[in-house]
Formats: sequence, structure tokens, C-alpha cells
Amino acid sequence: MNSLTHFKARLKLKLKEFDAYRHYIQPLTPVTRGRFAIVCDYRSGSTLLISLLSKHPDIKCDKELFLPFLHGEIKSVSFPFAYIQAQADKYPQQVYGFDLKTHQIIHTCWGREAHFRKIITTMYEKGWQFIYLRRLNLVKQALSNILANQRQKWKHLATQDFEREKVYIDCEVLQRTLGIHDTITKINEVIFSNFPHCEVIYERDLQNASNHQATVDRIFTYLDLESVPTSTQLRRVSASDWAEDVQNIDEVIAFLSNSPYCKYLDLLQI
Repeated sequence: MNSLTHFKARLKLKLKEFDAYRHYIQPLTPVTRGRFAIVCDYRSGSTLLISLLSKHPDIKCDKELFLPFLHGEIKSVSFPFAYIQAQADKYPQQVYGFDLKTHQIIHTCWGREAHFRKIITTMYEKGWQFIYLRRLNLVKQALSNILANQRQKWKHLATQDFEREKVYIDCEVLQRTLGIHDTITKINEVIFSNFPHCEVIYERDLQNASNHQATVDRIFTYLDLESVPTSTQLRRVSASDWAEDVQNIDEVIAFLSNSPYCKYLDLLQI
């Protein structure tokens, strides 16, 4: 990227941030509806959950607000809560939510876990509600993350063709990825032991389509909304049997068998 293009990218992102602060200081309309955040890690089912929740006419749910900063030219957000609140203030007549990735907000807040805790605390004090979304199987989560990045495909619609391509898994990369997911899981567990929330577990609540309506009904009740029928065109990107996705599945199983994550091996075909 040349210097001019680099400068333009930084300027565009910074102007977007400053525009959000302007709306935060002078909101167009007082907020009259609820606010919620889906707090989660990567590859935990947030895209699927947003797809289901967005069928409700009273919900406006954004995706990852901090992703452009994490992947952009500017790696930090000066006033994270103000930025979040400004996005919500654009939709005063709807129940507004967004996908809050723990990893993203920590790394756009100077890499400190304490800042993440402070933001969650501020949101709670300002009346925000939390949907805590997590996966039980860290190995499947890590494998899903690696597969998605190597294939450059993070979601799949039922209306799209999908050719399943096996991927070679570097066990060192898998170990690092597991460590990251493990750390984020522990951070979230500690934080949400102290705040009221609605818990959604991917394997229990989202993996099977037959559970979708009951799951979103529980969330609608938590958000004080009436139930509406919901569905999604999203389909799983990974196979039920990981041997269909991983070229070197025997090597991966051997590596996991001698790791702290061996307890998840029995669940690799679910």
C-alpha cells in the first residue's frame, strides 16, 4: 500500500470514529428501546444467531463493530463505549444489538483485559443487556477458525454451491489457536460470573436447527419482546465428521491425545 492510499484509509476510519462521537454527544432522538450485545469469541455461532434474531421487526442487530479497526490502518478506538452507544443511538425506535468479540475489543483498547472489563461494566450501568454466546468444544472451535481462514469462507447459504475442500492443519498453528480461544473463554467466564446475562451455548442451542426457535424465543423474552417465527438460510461450513474437512486428521488426533485438550476428542464427530 502506497503512502497516499495508506493515509486515505486511516483518514476514512478516523472520520467514521469521530462522526460516531458527534452522534454520541448530540443524539438525534432520545433512546427509547433496549440495547444488547452478543459477547462471544470467533467461530461461536454469532452470525447464525444474528441471522435468527434479525427476523424480529423490532430488532436491529449489527455485526462486529470493531472489526474494521482491528483489520484497518488504525488499531485503536479512543472512546469505545461512546462509539458503541453512538451506533445504538441511530436506531432509537428499535431494540439495538451488535456482535461484540472479546478479542477485538481488547486489541482495539490497547491490548488490555482491564479495559474490556471497564467497557462491559459501563454498558451494564447504562442499561445494556448481554447475550453470552459460547462453545463447549474448544477443539472444534479452533479447527473451524483455521478452516475458515484457510478457505477464506466464513459462512455458507443454502442457496449457494459449496465444494468441500480438505485442509492440512499445522499442529503448531492449532496449538496457538487453541490457546487463544482458551484465554478468551476464561476471560468471558470470569466477567459474566458477575453480570446478569442470557447464556447461549452453540452445541445446545444453535447447532441443530430444531432448537433455533426455542433459543430465540428465550432471547426475545429476555429482551422483553414478543415471539415471532424465525429461520435462516445459513448452513454449517464444517462437516459433522472432521475427517471430511482435515487432510491429516490422524496427525491432529495424535497431537490432541497428548495435550490438555484430549477431553474434546470424543466429540469430534458431533
